[in-house]
Amino acid sequence: MGIRAKLLLPLLMVVAVFAAALELYIVPRSIETYFQQRSLLQEQQLKLLGITLEEALLKGNLAQVHMTLNVIQEQQPEWRTLTLVKQDGRRVYPVGAVSEPDAGPFLVDLSHEIIYLDQVLGTLRLVADLSEIVAEQQNQQRNLSWALILLLLIASGISAFMQDRLIRRPLNLLASAAGRVAMGVYQVHLPEASNDEVGQLIKAFGRMRDQRRHSETELHQQAFTDTMTGLPNRAHFNDYLDKALKHGIGAGEILALLFIDLDRFKVINDTLGHEIGDRLLIEAGRRISGCVRGNDLVARLGGDEFTIV
Repeated sequence: MGIRAKLLLPLLMVVAVFAAALELYIVPRSIETYFQQRSLLQEQQLKLLGITLEEALLKGNLAQVHMTLNVIQEQQPEWRTLTLVKQDGRRVYPVGAVSEPDAGPFLVDLSHEIIYLDQVLGTLRLVADLSEIVAEQQNQQRNLSWALILLLLIASGISAFMQDRLIRRPLNLLASAAGRVAMGVYQVHLPEASNDEVGQLIKAFGRMRDQRRHSETELHQQAFTDTMTGLPNRAHFNDYLDKALKHGIGAGEILALLFIDLDRFKVINDTLGHEIGDRLLIEAGRRISGCVRGNDLVARLGGDEFTIV
């Protein structure tokens, strides 16, 4: 048996096991999970419907109740039975006889009490048949499964000729590094770069990582720093104040917040020019920063407004 067959045979066995797992376990479990999710969605929709009907029930506006339920039921073809019964047992909706749908594996029977200020206004009962929705999802799952199996077969045939440690291992390390960089972790170990195509890829990735780290640092600096004075800007101030308040409330501490406005600053701009005004703002920021402790925050909100936390 040649090396190609030795490499291909285990991959084909994996594909066969994967196909059996898809058909016997993964697809059924996926359908079961999908049915549970759809059932939960029906329950949530029923609760929202109850909230929608509260005002009409409180006012005794049965016409509004009927109109709302008719519209909702038309929009939900899977809803086979929808009834509304008041607290005294009198059925409000529908007016005519109610026929119960045939039992089935994907039938959902839900009830929800409409409560306002501890007063039960009525009870909604919904019977939904999710058979068509689940069947459609099941067909999509099986089509996707066969497509995946076909792709795996093709990939297995190609992989049998490309199982080379000089390519696979560097790429695996590079993929791991890419995932960490995508999460903002830039201290990653890159494979040793050779002079071949894989080595060029590793070098290019390293340059991209460094450029992205530099760009993110610059963006963060620009987003939270006032470009003129170098002080934290309004966004930084708002974020810092929010965290300080939450910490102070939790720890029972007290903080001080000061707003500083430079009087007649507009006169300086108008008479001496904006360049002098900018220099004044820079100097004001420097002097205010020199009057506070190291753990205090001095920020420029904009114009001639400063804050201290």
